[in-house]
Amino acid sequence: MDERLQDLTHSTGCFIQVEPNLLGNLKAPALSGKLTAKQALRQSLKGSRLKFHFVKDHWQITSTRRADDHPIHDSFVQPW
Repeated sequence: MDERLQDLTHSTGCFIQVEPNLLGNLKAPALSGKLTAKQALRQSLKGSRLKFHFVKDHWQITSTRRADDHPIHDSFVQPW
């Protein structure tokens, strides 16, 4: 995924902001056909639980997960 985002940045000239820890070991799906930058970004993030939006002059990628959307949180039981 990291390499795909770098390729998109270089090919479009538009900066993509993302926290590296969000990418982890994510693999970007293959792209085919003639795509706009937005279409390529959308397809690259499909199924990743990441979303993107345009901020001022660049794309920003964030997680769709909520802070409480975590398996440890779901199974945690308060002792009181």
